[in-house]
Amino acid sequence: MIDAAQIIASGTNILFVTLDSLRYDVAREAMEGGRTPRLARLLPGGQWEHRQTPGTFTLPAHMAFFSGFLPKLPQPEQPARLWECRPPAFKKVPPETFVFDAPNLLDGLALHGYRTVCVGGVTYFSQETPLGSVLPAMFHESY
Repeated sequence: MIDAAQIIASGTNILFVTLDSLRYDVAREAMEGGRTPRLARLLPGGQWEHRQTPGTFTLPAHMAFFSGFLPKLPQPEQPARLWECRPPAFKKVPPETFVFDAPNLLDGLALHGYRTVCVGGVTYFSQETPLGSVLPAMFHESY
């Protein structure tokens, strides 16, 4: 497991990339066909993991991501979360999980000295409408 708590405590730079509407079967086929060699070097074992997003389109999926709910494996047993909002006292969280006492990951990172930047290319990051401004407004800078 990635020790997100240690990474954030150390101040290591983080690049969090979301790929809108990426289908597992298409991504896996491209990887296996050698069409994404640079990306293959960044993925654990050079392969995609089959995951399912908590939202069925961009807006709820991204809201979930920034709240600590990353895509899950299609099985009952799940690895520990990388990060999450401070849970209620009864919930046990592994020490490797970055727990933030803020309403979202971006505010949680800011409490640890991080500056967040968003580069978005879909409607919900467009800043052309009130709804298209919600996600970009969560970052220090957005383009």
